[in-house]
Amino acid sequence: MRFPPALLLVCSLALVSVPVGAAARTVYTALATTEPVQGTTSTTAILQGYFTLPCDSDFGFKIRFPDDSIRVQTWHHYYGVGLWNWTISDLSPGTTYSYEAYVHSSGCGDALGDAVSFTTEARLTTSVTGSGTVTGGPRPCASECEDDVPNGQPLTLTATPQPGNVFVGWSGICARQGPVCTATPTG
Repeated sequence: MRFPPALLLVCSLALVSVPVGAAARTVYTALATTEPVQGTTSTTAILQGYFTLPCDSDFGFKIRFPDDSIRVQTWHHYYGVGLWNWTISDLSPGTTYSYEAYVHSSGCGDALGDAVSFTTEARLTTSVTGSGTVTGGPRPCASECEDDVPNGQPLTLTATPQPGNVFVGWSGICARQGPVCTATPTG
């Protein structure tokens, strides 16, 4: 009786021969798991990955920038298992990046974790001219303030002039609004 070729593939077995009296040996392969980002500011991110290094290996992270350029951080280790972090700086506010963990070894194989995306926080810059306070951001501001805020999350900022001063107006994302401004920082 003849079986179709697909059935023969499903039923085929692979045999491994071990010499009589030889000890069985466990063979480990390289593993890289990309974990969620552990924290961001407007210019930094803490990348995290879990690595299994069964032999002399290079391992680390590859981060992809919006222009498709890639920055790589590599470490070298002989063997081990663990969770590693990389704090990367010089990122742009309100920008989406992706990264992946990787392992490269000539003797134990290569591994690449799934890509994980994250967005850095936006940078809110507040400048008060005259006497008054702006509230609604991470902290009240009476002069020059720069703060990181969640990218794309609406904020309601309120300008309160000191007695004897008047509200004149906003610039930037609050332009043409009254003393209460609703805006969504994105970068």
